[in-house]
Amino acid sequence: MAFIKWSGATDRGTALTTELDALAAGSRSNAGSEIANQTNKDKYAVLELTVDFVSAPAAGGFVRIYMVVAPDGTNYEDGSSSVDPGAHKVVRTIPVRADTAAQRLTSVPFLLSPYKTKFLLTNDTSQAFPASGSQVKLYTWNDEG
Repeated sequence: MAFIKWSGATDRGTALTTELDALAAGSRSNAGSEIANQTNKDKYAVLELTVDFVSAPAAGGFVRIYMVVAPDGTNYEDGSSSVDPGAHKVVRTIPVRADTAAQRLTSVPFLLSPYKTKFLLTNDTSQAFPASGSQVKLYTWNDEG
């Protein structure tokens, strides 16, 4: 029986950073930095959220992360702080702890599309994000050779 192995993961950089600054509870961020997956052609991904809340989120709090793409290489599908990208664009939810200690949390792996890609985040934690320092990073990989 043949097994398909995963290649090593690659840090594709920060997907969301200043878009999260002071993001109010119940609000959605603007789209973050463009990820050139039409070039990278990565197949799998994990997102890592780092945040240090000033006030503890309520138990059961979480963030929703959306992925929007530009299939034609230029025009992104709808999605911004004021335009809901739709439930079908949520790639992962990440639960947060009811704690003011710094948190480093990762998503479950998900599939990427072979297009230019951006991410957005909805804050369902019951607390505003800090004024600065929060981020979401993207790590990607493919099947080995």
